[in-house]
Amino acid sequence: TAAEARDMVKRAIAFFDKVGARMAFNHFTYNPAPEFKKADLYIFVLRVVEGGPIVAHGAYPDRIGKNAATPALVDDAAPQGAWVDYRFKDPLTEKFMQKSSWVVRHKGYVFGCGIYKP
Repeated sequence: TAAEARDMVKRAIAFFDKVGARMAFNHFTYNPAPEFKKADLYIFVLRVVEGGPIVAHGAYPDRIGKNAATPALVDDAAPQGAWVDYRFKDPLTEKFMQKSSWVVRHKGYVFGCGIYKP
């Protein structure tokens, strides 16, 4: 749900602030605990630079270093959070679907978690 996505991002930012970027990004990507990956909900993190290179991705680790699915994920992100709509591959169905991601700009990064729309 939207509330679960917002809560997951909030927990991810708190974890990042506690353990630092390197440990947090590795954890979100390669060993995500249930608070950072549940069914089709997962944390992704982008750097706030042109293109928004991916530094953590709970569903598709092979996307590390690639640019964001849509520039709006970086451009529209705000410290208070914002919803961004786009299309992306659902890791459960492997089909491209409409998605809405809650994105929060924090300390040079964009933390996000999205919900797939039927």
